[in-house]
Amino acid sequence: MNDRSRFTSPAAETTVRRAVTLLEQGRPELATEALADYVPEARWQNRRVNPVLLRRRTRFFTALAAEYGVRLSALLFLVAWNTRSHHEKGLRGRKAAWHGTADWFARQIGLSRPHLFRLVKEGAWHGLLDWQRTGRGILVWISARKVLAELKRVGQDEYATGYYYLRRARLLGINGSIIYGILKEFHARGQGRTLGAEAVVALLPWLTKEAARKELERLYQVGAIQRSRDGFQFSGGRVGWRYFWAARHR
Repeated sequence: MNDRSRFTSPAAETTVRRAVTLLEQGRPELATEALADYVPEARWQNRRVNPVLLRRRTRFFTALAAEYGVRLSALLFLVAWNTRSHHEKGLRGRKAAWHGTADWFARQIGLSRPHLFRLVKEGAWHGLLDWQRTGRGILVWISARKVLAELKRVGQDEYATGYYYLRRARLLGINGSIIYGILKEFHARGQGRTLGAEAVVALLPWLTKEAARKELERLYQVGAIQRSRDGFQFSGGRVGWRYFWAARHR
């Protein structure tokens, strides 16, 4: 069973719908348990899940995500943010590295250890970072000025970074969790805003319009968000939809 089919079968949709409801009710541990049959990473073997980790979010550079993907952008932000004091002192290269175990780096981004190493090598191939193994883990440092330029934008431009919650990303996928978070934030602010595929692409420029439409539809199908007619039809007679977050009657 591939990752997509896990969330498209009737049984899986019921399970995910229940998990999302539990997450909204502030019961993340039960939500994680509800997904145990469909998300292998959620099988905790009866261990309690740390609620702090369930609320932890990972930040990424929006512009770099559009160019290199969210995961790699999150790794770049992690290293750049933790070594910012080194860069302010004028240190570069290995002298400005951040040291940690591979498992630590992987946990911060929500990856497996093998995936983390693939991501580090990808970043090095693009000339964005460099790294070196040590006896206790790995050293990683930023090697591209464009990454440091994005770091300087943090705090000056609210759109310079985005974020995703680690456990929510396991539940809904990274893109789905980001869209879900944006719509829920609109609701919390009382803005009453809705999103269509074009608006999602403007906010998540690494997605195509078709990919955005599929993400919105998938989130609706599993009950994470709601939708209403857009008041017009696309060519071919397909109804246009606007999506929004709203608490469901329980």
